Amino acid sequence: MIVTKQEFFKAQQKLQNIPFNQTEEWFEKCCFEEANCRFFIDDLSNPHIGCWGIVFKRKFIGEHLIISGESYKNIITSHHIRDFYSKIISCGFEIVEITSLQFYDTKFEIGIRRSGFLRPMIANLSPLTIVISTFENRKTHKIWNKNIRLAKEAMLTFECIESPTIEHTEIFCKMFEELKSAKKLNYNFNAQDLLKLFQRNKYKLFFTYNKDKVPVAGRIIYCTDELAYDVHAANTTDSRNSGAAYYIIDEIINYLKTVGISNFDYGMISPCNNEMDNVYRSKSYSGGTPTLYNGQWVFYRSKVLEYLIKGYLYFFMKSSRY
Repeated sequence: MIVTKQEFFKAQQKLQNIPFNQTEEWFEKCCFEEANCRFFIDDLSNPHIGCWGIVFKRKFIGEHLIISGESYKNIITSHHIRDFYSKIISCGFEIVEITSLQFYDTKFEIGIRRSGFLRPMIANLSPLTIVISTFENRKTHKIWNKNIRLAKEAMLTFECIESPTIEHTEIFCKMFEELKSAKKLNYNFNAQDLLKLFQRNKYKLFFTYNKDKVPVAGRIIYCTDELAYDVHAANTTDSRNSGAAYYIIDEIINYLKTVGISNFDYGMISPCNNEMDNVYRSKSYSGGTPTLYNGQWVFYRSKVLEYLIKGYLYFFMKSSRY
C-alpha cells in the first residue's frame, strides 16, 4: 500500500487520469521532502488507483495527511475506491484531508463514503470548474468577443514555447508579480522551481506578445491525452486594455484542438456575491460548461477533534468558507 517515491511514479504511468497536482513534475516543483510525504498505490503491478500526500505532525494531535487528488484508470469501480481509502485510514493518521480534481463521479462518492470519509463540516474550496470543449462550436459572451477584437486591433501575437528555459520562467515570474500586486495574491513563484515543470513535456508554456514583441500575458497548461488543465496564469498591468487574458486562452483552445486534446479545464471557480465573482464571470464568458469536481473529503479519528479544529479555524483564524 505505502510505497517509495520511485515505485509510485513508475506505477502511476499505467494510470490514465492523472491531475496536474499528482504529477512527478509538480512534486519536484514544490520541493517537497520525500520523508514528509507518503505514496499510496493499490497494486504495483496492476494499479487501479494511487495518490501521494504530505504528512504534518501536529502537536498534541498526531499525523495529519493532506492529499491533493488521486490518479486512476479509466475503468474503476466504487469497490476499488472504497478499498483504497479504507487502507489509507488503516495507516493510523489522525486526520486525512482530500481535495480531488477528478470530475464528479457517483462511483467515487459511493466508494469514498463507504470507506469512512465525509464531506468537511466547513468546506473552504470550490468544487466547481468550467470545462471548454475544444472541438465544439462555443457560444462565447459578447464581452469575450469584444476582448478578442481588442487583441487583434492591438496586434497581439501568440506563441507556444517549445523548450522553456530559465529566461522564459523568469519572464513569467516577473509578469506574475504584477498580477499578484493587482489582485493582492499571497503566493509566489520561483523561476528555477517553475522550470522543473517542463522537463517531461507534459506542461506547456504559452506567451502573448504586444506589437513590440514584449510579453504581456503567460499561461502554464498541463496536458493529458484528452484533457488540459489551466495551472498558472500571469499578465502585466498593460495587458488589461488589450484583451490579452482572453486572447491567450482563445489561442490555447485553438492549439489544443490542433494537437487533438478535446477538453480544457479552466480550474476552480467560486461564484459568489462579492468582488471575487468577477473571476467566475470572466471565465464563464468563454462558452464553457460549469462542471463539478469530486471535491473535498475528510476523515477524523476523533469527532471531538474535528469540531475543535473547525471551530478554531473558522471563528478565531477567520478561515474562508465556501
